[in-house]
Amino acid sequence: QDQGCESLSKTICNENVQLEELHMRYEGIEVAGLELISAALASRGEPLQRLVLEHNPGIWDDKGLIAIAEAFQESPNLIPDKLGLASNRIGPNGLRSFGQVLLKRRSPLESLHLNNNRIYDASLMDFLMALHRKPQKTPKILDLSGNNIERGGVLQILALLRRQECSLEQLEMNYVIDDDLATDRTTRSLTRVGWD
Repeated sequence: QDQGCESLSKTICNENVQLEELHMRYEGIEVAGLELISAALASRGEPLQRLVLEHNPGIWDDKGLIAIAEAFQESPNLIPDKLGLASNRIGPNGLRSFGQVLLKRRSPLESLHLNNNRIYDASLMDFLMALHRKPQKTPKILDLSGNNIERGGVLQILALLRRQECSLEQLEMNYVIDDDLATDRTTRSLTRVGWD
């Protein structure tokens, strides 16, 4: 609950506390709590290795992910390298804000899990367009499974993958490739992509 987020944020900021991972699932954290936690994480000297914020209603209307993005605007390299944001119903505004912050990092995230967020093609486009500007900042592992991504979104992802600088190594999606995509030379050569 948000009432415990203030004490947790103080713990995160405590230099004497060694913290490598933070997992928060079904915690009922609202936007105010996410703002506190994100600000604390962004003020640390070193990033966490992993941050998992799953099934938290504060992110459902995008305000939570926007709060996370704003907290890391000035310190994008403190975003944990392994980030789990599954099952939060993230929408276009949150994805857009977060994608812009990822471009400021020195290196790509090791993994970004956006599965089961009801992401549609329209929501995905702004996020992918940001990565098109700096494909070397694409997360190495990107999980988009369990979303509502259709042909338009898949085509945008394939366009990103064709970029030589793209750092994506593993992609998880639920999409049945139809014949015209399956015969595309680039698609057939993508051994790094796993299609469900």
